[in-house]
Amino acid sequence: MSKKTLDYFLKKHEPKIVEIEAPESFVDDEGKRIKMKVRILTQEEIDRIYDSYTKKATAFDGTGRKKKPLVDGGELVVRRDRDSGAALRHVVAEALVDPEIKSQDCMDFYNCYDISEILYKVFPLSEDFNYVVTEVLKALGITNDDDENEDDDFESAKN
Repeated sequence: MSKKTLDYFLKKHEPKIVEIEAPESFVDDEGKRIKMKVRILTQEEIDRIYDSYTKKATAFDGTGRKKKPLVDGGELVVRRDRDSGAALRHVVAEALVDPEIKSQDCMDFYNCYDISEILYKVFPLSEDFNYVVTEVLKALGITNDDDENEDDDFESAKN
């Protein structure tokens, strides 16, 4: 690869913020839908959030007292359990910068202690919740209008 071509890949990531419309039930004093701002997260940030919702544990064979750790090829088998719904909600909450729903004021107002739960409090109606999740995921490039799995994302985010 020539040095000139490599120069195109040697650049710093600048945070990008885009505007999306809030759900129809969120209007200003003049009855116009308010705008929300979404910070485009890097793939590394998204992966870090998903990894934080992954628990690792030794996999066992059998039940009760006869459980034995599973070993494959001389290595201990590790079971990974991920709460994908909570991770998805956390990604959406992290990306929303206006309104800053993960602020301490907002968390205190809704008596909420977990960032993955704040979306439920701010957008309690299913249609608002689903709209926000869809629009933020589209802005992040995680999903688009043609994505057939959107309903699966919503269901896992709700649970």
